Amino acid sequence: MAKLSLFEQIATEGIVVHDQGTILAVNARYCEMFGYEEAELLGRSAFLPIAPRGLARVRRLVLSGDPVPYRATAVRKNGSAMRIECLGCPVRWNGETVRAAVVRDVTYPWAAWRHAAADRLVMVAAGLCVLALLEAGWAVWATRGDRDEVARAVAVANAAAARADSLVAALASRGTETRARP
Repeated sequence: MAKLSLFEQIATEGIVVHDQGTILAVNARYCEMFGYEEAELLGRSAFLPIAPRGLARVRRLVLSGDPVPYRATAVRKNGSAMRIECLGCPVRWNGETVRAAVVRDVTYPWAAWRHAAADRLVMVAAGLCVLALLEAGWAVWATRGDRDEVARAVAVANAAAARADSLVAALASRGTETRARP
C-alpha cells in the first residue's frame, strides 16, 4: 500500500479506474484536473468530464476495450474546457478485470500549436502586404509616371494591403481568445 501511495504522490497524470464506465477509484491529480473531490466522482460515469460533442466517440473507444490512445475535449466542474489525452488498459481490481486510464492535460501544448499556426498565417498575411506594395511599385515604374495608371496601381495595392490587414486582425483576435482560456 505504501508503494501505491508513493506512485500516486509522484504521478503527474490523472488516473481513473472504472468498470464499464462506472468510476471505482481516482487519484488526487485526476480530481485536481477536473475540479472535483474524490467522493463526487466515485460511482459516477467515467464519461462525466467528456464534452458532449465527442462523447459518443470516446464511449465507443473506451468500451471497445482496445488500448488505443485518444484525445478529446473535456469540461471541468467549473465549466472551462480542456484538451485531454487518454490511454486505458485492462487491470485486475479486487479480483475482477476492470479498466484503468491515464489522463493527461494537453491543453497548453494544443494551444501552443494553435498559436504557432496562427503566427505562420500572420507571416503569410504580412508577406501579402509586401507583395501588394511591390506590385504597386512595379506598376508605377512600368507606367513611367502615367497618373491614371499609377492611381489604379496604388488603389490595387491599397486594397490588397487592406485585405491582408483584416486577415492579420482576425488572426490576432483569435490568438488572444485562445490565450485567455485556462
